[in-house]
Amino acid sequence: MSHVLEILVSTVPGDDRLAWVALSSVRAQRMGGPCAAVLAQFHDILVAVHPCLSNYLADDPTIDECPWTDARLSDGFDGRMAVLSLRETHLDHVLDFIVVIAGALGLTVFDKQRGQIHRPPALLSEGTYQIHVHGIRPGFTKEGVVTRIARVFPQNATRIRRMLDTPRVTVKKGADRLSALRCQAMLSKLGCCCSIVAEQPAALRPAAEISLAGGNHMADLERLRRCAGLGNADSQYQLGFLLLHGLDFAQDSIKGVKWIEKAAVQGHGEAQWTLSLCYRDGNGVFKSYARALEWMRKAAEKGCPQAQVSVGRMYYKGEGTQPDLFEARHWFGRAAAQGDSHGQYWLGRMLQEGHGGARDDKQATVMFIRAAQLGNLDARMRLPAC
Repeated sequence: MSHVLEILVSTVPGDDRLAWVALSSVRAQRMGGPCAAVLAQFHDILVAVHPCLSNYLADDPTIDECPWTDARLSDGFDGRMAVLSLRETHLDHVLDFIVVIAGALGLTVFDKQRGQIHRPPALLSEGTYQIHVHGIRPGFTKEGVVTRIARVFPQNATRIRRMLDTPRVTVKKGADRLSALRCQAMLSKLGCCCSIVAEQPAALRPAAEISLAGGNHMADLERLRRCAGLGNADSQYQLGFLLLHGLDFAQDSIKGVKWIEKAAVQGHGEAQWTLSLCYRDGNGVFKSYARALEWMRKAAEKGCPQAQVSVGRMYYKGEGTQPDLFEARHWFGRAAAQGDSHGQYWLGRMLQEGHGGARDDKQATVMFIRAAQLGNLDARMRLPAC
């Protein structure tokens, strides 16, 4: 099954109803032809990170890493509109990245299947950029974000908390367009609200800046390699994560997974969670739902709410195991108890539909309300039916 996103160059009205009308009008007038320059730029950034299916050989074991369903992404680009067709299994992994890049280029993303419109916050021009962090994304907890960032960047928790408590702090400077977009997408996945701004003259820059990489970046990376080689699980996970995502090092998914697995074997919870995603998506390893579930359960048992939700969904769908609604409901409940909005939403569904246990419409409504308050749009859409 595919998930379709429509990307529009034209400015759309602030009212959602009128914005959908504007999209329909542009869609009806599509006549083919060369796409707008900004769409071509958007396409080039997308395929630089996630190549088209046509870039893979038929027997390439990494072909499952490709999130697109069309052989050539450019086939959906023409005029002032682009259509992206994604695999449902890759949607959560790629959607934030697409929205961030589109927003930075001044494009509007329409997600009809979820009823969402992602409008551009600002337009990036050529030059160098800074990435600013200004708080925590809805649905994430402060300590959870601190833990995730600490696993990726060699900084202590106190410094990261200070960053998150600052109204606006610069975490990267002098980045080119693609590096800035990739960094913003990664920080967003870690749970940060962040934005990109054009580089300002030194005299106009804020005096207080916090760099996640610390003062001597190359020395930090060399120290990270050395500690990983000596068997330190934290360092192994951090090094693997950077290699896996092409941050600070040339991207090498296979080497990245090997380092992450070394940490996971030592019981490193975040490494176990990341390794499970690699097996689920076939990133750096052959895809295996069974192995994904094995590592995901280890992370879930350590209390990781994202892993608990994912374990629940795998039991719900029967991925890597036989479907088991009772087990699914158990794991959704554990995540919901930790305040995770996705766990609350899925537990609400199970309660509302009577799956994996008794039906309880009243408690389902409570779960949907709690999840909606944390910004979960799926839960918000369920509320009118309760």
